[in-house]
Amino acid sequence: QAKYGAMDAMLILLREGVEALLIVMALVSALNVAQQPQGKKWIYAGVVGGLIASVLGALALQRLFPTVSAGASREKIEGLVGIAAVIMMLMVGAWLHSKSSIQSWNAYIKKHMGKALSAGSLISLFGLSFLAVFREGAETIIFYAGILPNISTDALLSGIGMALLVLAILAWLMAKTSVKLPVAKVFRVLTWLIYALGFKILGISVHALQLTGLLPLIALNAPWLQSNALGIYPTVETLLAQGLYLALIVVIQRVIHRNTEKIPTMTK
Repeated sequence: QAKYGAMDAMLILLREGVEALLIVMALVSALNVAQQPQGKKWIYAGVVGGLIASVLGALALQRLFPTVSAGASREKIEGLVGIAAVIMMLMVGAWLHSKSSIQSWNAYIKKHMGKALSAGSLISLFGLSFLAVFREGAETIIFYAGILPNISTDALLSGIGMALLVLAILAWLMAKTSVKLPVAKVFRVLTWLIYALGFKILGISVHALQLTGLLPLIALNAPWLQSNALGIYPTVETLLAQGLYLALIVVIQRVIHRNTEKIPTMTK
């Protein structure tokens, strides 16, 4: 019986859309500084595909599952897709990190100057942008479907419009900022942005699968550990998964650092 306003509608889209936007814009910014604009169409294709899949997924959930279990089904899908996205984010983050030094960037440019991105790279760009949008899109649509009976059309459209405006401003700021920064610094910032989002998404995804019974849940008596904003929950499984994630990042860093040291310093 609750009534919803434009601010509620705006916050729903912002909450679900910011992470997807950051991932997509990080990929676009990386291609800008890499001077590989031909890869952008694969990112945008992934976004469009994610939006279409979100609509179809939301419709399927509404039709195939009763209202009582729709939330649990949504959580299962978000959890599984989120873990798949985190795996791809580790791969993309490793690539960005491997190019975040002047020596390795110059070596990359010398080797790939004038060449198009490989098929594997293009598929990775498409896959990550698709998963980023799909992961958030279906849930956003279901949330809107849930509040639709208790919100006016004007308030709903106004909220969506305000959210899209904020997201567009964020995208513009990211695009402008990345152009002004040195290549190595852009890649370093984007690397840690991708890793940080992956840490949060992993925690949320594992916890969602715990709440739906797909994964075991051993709770810790440490409520101070919980932080929804960071994706941290006081359960053994979520903390172990995030600990493994951080350990993998450390291993990736060391391997990349060792390989970078083997690259001879080149003049610009």
